[in-house]
Amino acid sequence: MKFSKAQKAFVIEWIDHQFDTNSLFPCNCSSIVDGEPHVCPEHLKAYKAWSRTPHKRNHIREWIDEWLDKEEIEVLQAALRENQGEEAVVAD
Repeated sequence: MKFSKAQKAFVIEWIDHQFDTNSLFPCNCSSIVDGEPHVCPEHLKAYKAWSRTPHKRNHIREWIDEWLDKEEIEVLQAALRENQGEEAVVAD
């Protein structure tokens, strides 16, 4: 997933917020027990990998490509578009 230098801070904030508010983030790591998604060791690996990821765009992109599924990437892209729209309104 590509994003600009100007968008980097928003992407970092968005991922941090997902970890803070969604115990099943990233969803492609959750395991299914009795038909319900549950946290598994992969969540810890994803979080550790994120916490060790340097805040450089290429490293962030690699983490996104490795850990996020297609739907989560689409949600992030939609959030980026929405944020750009808000910034344009503030700038006017």
